[in-house]
Amino acid sequence: WRERVVFRYLPNNIRSVKVDYTEFPDRSFEVINDGNNLFSVKYIKSNLAIPSIDTFAVKQYLSYFQDIQYETLLNKFSKKDSVLATTPIASITVVDNKDVVNTIRMYNMPADKDRVNAEGNPLKFDPDRMYAQIMESKDFCIIQYFVFGKLIPSVDYFTRKK
Repeated sequence: WRERVVFRYLPNNIRSVKVDYTEFPDRSFEVINDGNNLFSVKYIKSNLAIPSIDTFAVKQYLSYFQDIQYETLLNKFSKKDSVLATTPIASITVVDNKDVVNTIRMYNMPADKDRVNAEGNPLKFDPDRMYAQIMESKDFCIIQYFVFGKLIPSVDYFTRKK
């Protein structure tokens, strides 16, 4: 028996979180905890800081990493190498205050043949689940959008609303 934990951090123990959208690098961002309740968010591609961040949104986002778990371990999955040969949807990298790095890469999961959209057309990808590889342990697993979706927001999530 083993724990299904991917991320388990208290917000103040996180130094940074980097979200890299492979196919949309302009949307990739990094949240940096500068300490003493000071935060910054920057675009990875340009290395430019977002000028007016919502500190509450940043704190809320970092709180999401307190207990994130995968659904099912699939280390002996026969199609694992084929999945890992595809381009990941995104990756999330957390660096804690001790400089320990924890990265997960997420991959599309094909939808079951009976899954259709509102128009009755077959879905290409599962709308509820993804494959993932936890890089440090090399574990391959299934994760849920319900759990991980909040970890991969648009960078607009962090901008102060007028």
